Amino acid sequence: LDNIIQLINQYLIDYSQYLGFEIQFVIDEDGARKDIHQFIYKDNVIKPYTDLSGGQQQLVNVGTALAIIDAVSSINGCNLILMDEAFESLSQNSIEIVGDMLSYKAKEKNVILITHIPSFQPSNSYLIELEISSNGTSMKLG
Repeated sequence: LDNIIQLINQYLIDYSQYLGFEIQFVIDEDGARKDIHQFIYKDNVIKPYTDLSGGQQQLVNVGTALAIIDAVSSINGCNLILMDEAFESLSQNSIEIVGDMLSYKAKEKNVILITHIPSFQPSNSYLIELEISSNGTSMKLG
């Protein structure tokens, strides 16, 4: 477990350049349960996750998810990222940050992204648009 946490932390360092803050996981070696704690550093100050805005929490979640995917992929060789509503609770600026991270990941992995933001259309992407009509669901390929 310690090795995978260290690997995740290494990948989180890469994402800190996009996020504007650092995320680190630490195992409580002294505790009976060996709990895993998450630390978020912004301007060299530890910020509790609960003190972050909803958008900042979502950025932490996306960065953490991508770091976990990277760590697992380095061990098992997975080439697919599937994300559902990664932009929820994000400002336009934060949407661009997540878009940049996903574009970075799309250079080496296939990314399937489910979103309700039609304006998000990164280059070199394939759009499948679903619309719900009164008689069922229709699909529009774009």
